[in-house]
Amino acid sequence: HDIRSPLSSMQTALRYFGEMEIPNERFSNVLNLLQLSSKRLHEIANNLLEKKAEGERTKKRLTSIHHVLDGLLGEYIEQRESFPSLTITKKYHSCALFVMGDPIRLGRAFGNVIKNAVEAMKGKGELTIRTSVYDPHVEIIIEDNGPGIAKENISKILQGGFTAGKADGHGIGTQVVKEVVEEHGGNLSIESELGQGTRFIFTLPIATSLDVDESSKEQDIDIPKRTIQLEFYEKCAVKLPLTNYRIGGYK
Repeated sequence: HDIRSPLSSMQTALRYFGEMEIPNERFSNVLNLLQLSSKRLHEIANNLLEKKAEGERTKKRLTSIHHVLDGLLGEYIEQRESFPSLTITKKYHSCALFVMGDPIRLGRAFGNVIKNAVEAMKGKGELTIRTSVYDPHVEIIIEDNGPGIAKENISKILQGGFTAGKADGHGIGTQVVKEVVEEHGGNLSIESELGQGTRFIFTLPIATSLDVDESSKEQDIDIPKRTIQLEFYEKCAVKLPLTNYRIGGYK
């Protein structure tokens, strides 16, 4: 509650600025970034309260993987003036991909890896996000072309409690990330070579038709089943084009 109170005040101020006449594009970009960050902080605060009330039990719901990733990448796109030499490439599966999960927890896991990838490249290079389907799982790959991680350190990082350091590519202890993935019945792996970059590979169980039926009722959503069910992935209804972003404009 102590966190939510000042956040509510900040969101009120942002709404006020949003109603003003926008003086220039830079003002608009900064305002959009603040609104995105404020929204994420509010969601994290709500998530912490839910965790406390539910005894740390992960609250799972029908979650769009692409929606979660787009929210995270949007923050870097809005900051394109700060990262003029960073290219973000999205190579998404042509279907909308859904899992049963906690979107806030998944966002923190993906966001942690994305943030460290950008820092490892010092804001210069290419960040590639790929999604694909390997029944019955969704695969999410977050890849950078930074300095990479020494092979002898990869297993230590996956075990948790080990930080390779920024000079070695990723100053990240992945214990929290791995815990989130395991909470969702998934798996985390790392592929890397020094001087070539790093790939974090997430696999998560895909939503089943039963998940869709139950979640559509609980969450009051109407989603075409042919988009989601395992047996219909080859004939899915929703198509999402591959998108290449370059910070500062389209690639």
